Amino acid sequence: MNETLEKEKTKTINLMNDALAKSIIRSKEARGSVIKFLSGITHIPKREFRNALFVGGEIPKENKNEKGKMSDVMCILKDTIIIIEVNDSYYQNLFKKNALYAYATLVSSIPVNTGEYKKVILVNIDSFNHFKVKEPLIPFKTKYKELEEHELYISYHVVLENITNTNYNIDKDVRKFGKFLGSKLTIEELKEKYKGDEEYMDIVKKVEKFMRDNNLVQYYDLEASHKFEVEDSFNTGRDEGRNEGRNEGSRDRSIEIAKNLLNLNIDISIIMKSTGLTKKEIMKLQEN
Repeated sequence: MNETLEKEKTKTINLMNDALAKSIIRSKEARGSVIKFLSGITHIPKREFRNALFVGGEIPKENKNEKGKMSDVMCILKDTIIIIEVNDSYYQNLFKKNALYAYATLVSSIPVNTGEYKKVILVNIDSFNHFKVKEPLIPFKTKYKELEEHELYISYHVVLENITNTNYNIDKDVRKFGKFLGSKLTIEELKEKYKGDEEYMDIVKKVEKFMRDNNLVQYYDLEASHKFEVEDSFNTGRDEGRNEGRNEGSRDRSIEIAKNLLNLNIDISIIMKSTGLTKKEIMKLQEN
């Protein structure tokens, strides 16, 4: 027992580990800090987060045979859905995957036969500097034409490698929470660093509790070896899903969604990806 506690004290914690980061961001202990962080990035007033719902980000399947799609965390507001993706390492198609999930969320949030739309904001928190920039916070401009930002979809990157760069003026709460997530410290070092900061000490206690749960620690330890499985399941699920037929009810909804997206002047290639309709079918809707 003493040996276990000793290991706990000396183990450096990676707060960007997928399991741990999601646990932190969705926790009640971190709620105030996360709201300030998201408000600072999106410029949505904190008061609008009062009744926010933080959930696991399951993207609706397009048919029963399609593999599940998951984003890390969703913060659902009255008029906006914020998708938070924690990216501890880069792999091919990572950002395209995240953008496609954001678009799938946008499409699924469109009510049929109404003019009401939720805006989708994608926040990528990166442990790496893939774009080789100096800024700690950057708007994301994808190279994929079909996934360009739209009035209902914007995205940002928080580059943790640059979070301490004070040459760039970013919200202090964005910098503070980013510095916390980027920490590579032991529990004891975290306690010492945030001693006297009641808000962040609550989060540190949450981390300590997580690291003492054997089941969660197993998930934490396995995460590194499984980090490439997300890409595989994304590619496999997308390819398999496109080849499966839809039932009539699902098709009717896809047509209604396509009409809504056409009214917003969304690119046809995006509508094809989002609804599964062919270019010919969408062009026909455009003519009617």
